[in-house]
Amino acid sequence: MLGNENFLRGPRWLVIIGVLSTLAWAGTRLHFEDINDILEAILILGGFWSVYRYGNGIGRSPLFWLLWIALGIQLASWGLSQLTHPEWAEDHPHLGRLARPLLFLLIAWWLGGNINRTLVFWAIAACSVLASPWLSGGGTSELMLALKGIRIDFDLRNAQHTGLFFGTVLLGLLCLRQRFLLPNRYRWLLRLTWAASVLFTGFVIVATQTRGIWLGLVLAAIVLLIIDLLHVIRARNWRLLAVPLSLATVVVVLSASYGGDIISKRLQAERETVQAIFSGNVDKVPYSSIGIRFHTWRAAWDFFTERPMLGWGGNGRSLAIEHTEWLPPEIRTGFGHLHNSYLELLVNYGLVGLLFYAALLLCLLRASQAAVASGAMPRDFHAFFLTFLAFWSVINCFESYFLFWTGVFTFSVVCAGIVTLTWVPGSASEKRATSFRASPTSVP
Repeated sequence: MLGNENFLRGPRWLVIIGVLSTLAWAGTRLHFEDINDILEAILILGGFWSVYRYGNGIGRSPLFWLLWIALGIQLASWGLSQLTHPEWAEDHPHLGRLARPLLFLLIAWWLGGNINRTLVFWAIAACSVLASPWLSGGGTSELMLALKGIRIDFDLRNAQHTGLFFGTVLLGLLCLRQRFLLPNRYRWLLRLTWAASVLFTGFVIVATQTRGIWLGLVLAAIVLLIIDLLHVIRARNWRLLAVPLSLATVVVVLSASYGGDIISKRLQAERETVQAIFSGNVDKVPYSSIGIRFHTWRAAWDFFTERPMLGWGGNGRSLAIEHTEWLPPEIRTGFGHLHNSYLELLVNYGLVGLLFYAALLLCLLRASQAAVASGAMPRDFHAFFLTFLAFWSVINCFESYFLFWTGVFTFSVVCAGIVTLTWVPGSASEKRATSFRASPTSVP
């Protein structure tokens, strides 16, 4: 597992420590915070030194430049807040809010462009999610509550964040399914594990009763179906649609049989709120789950228009709620964020912050496309990344995942496994290509 690095260099002892710390980090972040803090410090400090000393130009890549830009944006926004509203400004700049999501750069370094190591890294992170009921939640008793229609979260902050974790795992299982389904020595064990994991993640996603997660998965499923359809057209073999269509049928049937009432009730619960919003009667929108979001978004937009370029600083999201007088007192004191990553970026860091985020996604998309075209990245990895971005883009409209540790962890795990393959040297690209690029039975 430590061999065949494509770009990872340095003393062997340093490589071993960095790789093992990174793999252990993936398995401890959700449930063993104290241990994880130590591991994260090791992989960050060792990663920066290794990239600087042995990176051979990787540290000058566009994504690393975005890391320094993120630090500059936060310093500039904080400095402006000290000049314009010092009584509301933070005492010191919190540089991790924009920079921390780029932790994936150092994780990608330790993964070393190695496909097998990346799969192990993803598998460890996924197993930590799947084990959540017994590591942080109520175990079997909490799962039994879900069968009774009670919303569950396994103590992973709240149900929205539990849905984020399990939704991402489900996408990985679906996009990488050929690695479980292709004939091999342990095919029956792998297939049974894969099927059980898909059913369990689907069950939990319904049980979290999070509408934003459901909507994100619908868009991700459409993207995956389009990818599969394009692959079928290229291969001219319509039988390849059998697996995705069978999966879709099973998901629909199981969702309807177990979660039909839950889904229906959750979708119907906010009917009056949605009708009031679309009718334009904003003052009559009740302070329900969606209503609270709507009213705090109105407040945030008003604050953004006053400081459109660099925003209000790192605490802009809470200022927008606390200092909007027409919001009810219980909302002003009970909510510290906006349940929307895009609005939080605008209020905290202005248009510059949102442009930074857009540039980050664009760089990731371009780099991944180039890697899959060169053969350095398997096509099922690319499909996973595209479906995850569709899912991620939707759910961040309803919760500030990008600025919470839960979202940072998920974003880092997925993007690290993608970015590490974008740094593979061109001369090694064909060596890194696997059967998933050449096989006519592979997924895209």
